[in-house]
Amino acid sequence: MNRRVKISILMILILILLYITGEGVLMTKRAYSDYVVNRLNVQERQYESLSMLFSYAQILIFSFSLLALSSYALFRAMRPQREPGKAAVFFRRNGLYLAVGFLILFVVLFVLDRAAIGRIRNTVETSEVPAALRDRMLSSHLQIGAELAAEGAILSLVPWLRNRKRSQHEL
Repeated sequence: MNRRVKISILMILILILLYITGEGVLMTKRAYSDYVVNRLNVQERQYESLSMLFSYAQILIFSFSLLALSSYALFRAMRPQREPGKAAVFFRRNGLYLAVGFLILFVVLFVLDRAAIGRIRNTVETSEVPAALRDRMLSSHLQIGAELAAEGAILSLVPWLRNRKRSQHEL
């Protein structure tokens, strides 16, 4: 692909991701304000505002990580080509080990999240005091951790896939 076209596409992608990340920041701020207002309210409102807060936080984390990756790709596309550094060589050699580790972390966090959701479903709410608040917060934190672990696994596979693609072209 032409270098100018690649840089143009990356700049457009970065602008779109900047907009999405900015909207994510605003929505997370609004959801946090709603949570602060409703934290002493009835449990349904509190749970709803808490779930919205963590949902927007997950969207913000995802869009910010895509923005960071796109910015890095733009930086790499603009700089002159040179020999790969020590970190790039390490990831190229051992990329699968990191990917497997992140995949295991994702599975562990996902299973713990399902256990927390099971505890939430078994909780009997009988008063205005939210009995499952800690479990809901734990579940939300585990979901964010699972999202980050999945992103790490995918990112760890990229150098290995590039290396395989190069070796196939050489044959």
